[in-house]
Amino acid sequence: MKSFGRLLIRHLVLKLPFLILILLWNCKPTEPYVYVCEDGFMDYETGESIRHFQSIINPKDSLVTLVIKTDADYKKYIVDTPQKVNFSNQTLLVGRIHTPMPGSVVKQSIKSHCISNEIYFDVQYKVNIDGTANESEVPFYAVIPRISEETRVRFIIHR
Repeated sequence: MKSFGRLLIRHLVLKLPFLILILLWNCKPTEPYVYVCEDGFMDYETGESIRHFQSIINPKDSLVTLVIKTDADYKKYIVDTPQKVNFSNQTLLVGRIHTPMPGSVVKQSIKSHCISNEIYFDVQYKVNIDGTANESEVPFYAVIPRISEETRVRFIIHR
């Protein structure tokens, strides 16, 4: 029985380095992100309005929503001078809605739901009823901590 135990230990000792090497080889580095999920409302930043989208965005689309995580994506979708967003630790949520008359954002909030790995960006807007019948766009955006690729963002846009 002692010889079997010694043989087993020797066998494990010889193979253990290879098992560790295989485990390390197959492990991919985790994506660096800043946001650690906590259920509830999230803090966010705003600044100058983002109003102009690149021609890649169809101007006839009634609603546009984007989750921008890199400088390259910012330049791909947004015409405006780049915001002060550090994409190494921040994510930009941005969009616009067409309205029949000029309008503006009344209130917005961002709420995290950890179980479903989702962030809800709720935007309430109003349309100015002043007799003018000019079609307009209402832009909205927020800068939040960087989120992982797996985190889904749901935009809830309403009056």
